[in-house]
Amino acid sequence: MLCNGRIAEATSLGPGDVAFTTVNSDGVKQFSFVLLTDIQDSTGFYITDNEWSSVSSNWYNTSEGIIKWYYNGPLSCGTEVRMEVSTSTVSHGVLELVDGVFNPSTAGDALLMYEGTTGTSVTSWITGIKYDATGWTSTPANTTDSDLPAVLTDGVDAISFSVHRDNWIYDCSFNSAYEIYGTSALFDQSN
Repeated sequence: MLCNGRIAEATSLGPGDVAFTTVNSDGVKQFSFVLLTDIQDSTGFYITDNEWSSVSSNWYNTSEGIIKWYYNGPLSCGTEVRMEVSTSTVSHGVLELVDGVFNPSTAGDALLMYEGTTGTSVTSWITGIKYDATGWTSTPANTTDSDLPAVLTDGVDAISFSVHRDNWIYDCSFNSAYEIYGTSALFDQSN
């Protein structure tokens, strides 16, 4: 894309530039996120339910799924993107299944968001969510355990729940990055 004689470049994202706003791990796998910064043309990132190990500074497992989201064009801070993985339906941009089966567990799981050169090669962490009672685990032992990458901070640019939540939604009455990830800003949607 050519703008005023300059080529528009993708936005490089970092910790806290995007926040998860909903997760539905029951039935149809759906989730959403909100941009907390403006993005430029061709910005994209990966989302996985694979688990991370800080002990090895590498993936604990790569047997689950990786999806890639990207958008051709600018999007403003505050834009919420909703997606249904099983049908590749997305409100803004394009959703691609990169590897495996993206199937967040109803028994609890972690979703990690990052930029990378491939689906398993991380260049920049953006955010993460752990939605079971165990929280972040430094030594994962199964496919629902995950540690939080060292550059992310729980309660600041990532979140873990102290109780299990299959389905949840951000309470939009809060409006700061800290409150987005604070547990008081989320409420359980499961019945």
